[in-house]
Amino acid sequence: MQCLQALSHLDQSRHAINPFAEQSPDIVCHVSDAVTKLVDAIAILSRANAYVTTGKVEESASITDTKRRIERHINTSCCAISSMSDTSISQLVTESNGRCTESEIRTMAYHLLTEAASLSSLIRDDEKESNRKSALHAFSTAVSILQRMVGHPVPDSTDTQLCKIVQISMERALEEHERNAAGACINDDVFGSGCNLSIMLLEAVSTMHAVHTSFNTTPTVIEGDIENCKRTILGVGEKLQEALSVLRGRSLNEVKSLGDANVFSHITGILADAKSLLEAVDVQLLPHPELHVELLANVRKTLCEAAAICIKQQYAGNPEYSVPAECGCENPQDWNFSSTNVESASPSSVADPRGCYIV
Repeated sequence: MQCLQALSHLDQSRHAINPFAEQSPDIVCHVSDAVTKLVDAIAILSRANAYVTTGKVEESASITDTKRRIERHINTSCCAISSMSDTSISQLVTESNGRCTESEIRTMAYHLLTEAASLSSLIRDDEKESNRKSALHAFSTAVSILQRMVGHPVPDSTDTQLCKIVQISMERALEEHERNAAGACINDDVFGSGCNLSIMLLEAVSTMHAVHTSFNTTPTVIEGDIENCKRTILGVGEKLQEALSVLRGRSLNEVKSLGDANVFSHITGILADAKSLLEAVDVQLLPHPELHVELLANVRKTLCEAAAICIKQQYAGNPEYSVPAECGCENPQDWNFSSTNVESASPSSVADPRGCYIV
């Protein structure tokens, strides 16, 4: 209880924080670190208490799925921020009157994202309403500070899109916390396949963009066909963007027609192409092999999960798309479904209001 009160006091003390008006950017980072450590302590104590009192630590599907969606939103934002150009960040340096450097601004953003990720550990089954609301308020504060940092990109630039990705991804994460505060967390089945697919693809797009832009900030010291590697990375991102474009404006949480099934079939084909390109990446040519291999592994996993959603929805709309139970979606050749041109597929008549974050 005292830890939660301390969290509330920390939250209230920084409602008026302007990251660009502080005398030192370290202030924002130190307070954010304090929140993260406090939340970690609360989470450990809560799990221990749950185990002692009930003997269980397993979470319900609605809690697990909610946390996973929030994690995707935060990963998307993190990769988008890492992809922003120094030109865009320098705009923020000007706003801070030179008190912050480009590196310090990125560091502040990463600390806030780490804090936001830790706050999601406070989403638990059977939590008191007051505690759920405390978690919401703390998360809202972190998001608010982060939103100020990405609110003024260079007009008409790639960074404009990246800033929009951060803003909308964090808004969607905040919506998850709002549902939790209301005691209304939902699992992925209720959330909807179309919405889940959009979140997953946007995370993958943001990750590939981060890997691609890293070539621009790293001196070329690796021997090999760097340009071909960059083109392959870019090609994966373009395929993922193509899949997102197919989803835009369509409500595909339910497969209501053969046309809907055909849309999923088309997306499955695009994802298979993306995964084939991903397998062709020479990881030895990546600027930061250890980090980037991990990021690409996450994208590969996301592609498999996205393909599994599409295959399931295809079969729901038309049994001819049935897939053998032993197919684990690891091999793109296993996704060999007849794909109808998406232009002839019949879109659903109901637009998904949450589709607006597909950019």
